[in-house]
Amino acid sequence: MSSESASSGMAQKEINIDLVDGKLVIRESAAVMVDMTSPKLNIGKLYESLFSDVDEPISMEVKYSNALKSDRKAVEIANSIKTIIDDASEKINDDLAIFLASSGENREDDQVEEDEHDKGSGLMSQPER
Repeated sequence: MSSESASSGMAQKEINIDLVDGKLVIRESAAVMVDMTSPKLNIGKLYESLFSDVDEPISMEVKYSNALKSDRKAVEIANSIKTIIDDASEKINDDLAIFLASSGENREDDQVEEDEHDKGSGLMSQPER
């Protein structure tokens, strides 16, 4: 899904938006297109296609094709899509950081409980004299 960036330690994903036959096309998501004559974005499909398999903090870089850059209206819509992607990435990264931190604490708590249990059971398993 993504490649690991050595410099940031965060997974990277490139999102390419193109203008094809009067439609904005997100290359990484065949299900997401925006018709320029009646621009409507299905946010659910966008999230599903870009974020459904995200399980670690990720940086998404949104790039525009040259064809898109030459159309002012397309750039405005693409900028809105980029803002949605950036905001979602930030929220997901924040939530993942909290989740990963709390699951790490839970693993440490489980280890402490196991260690205490092992100490207690060691006393009970000593042979009688």
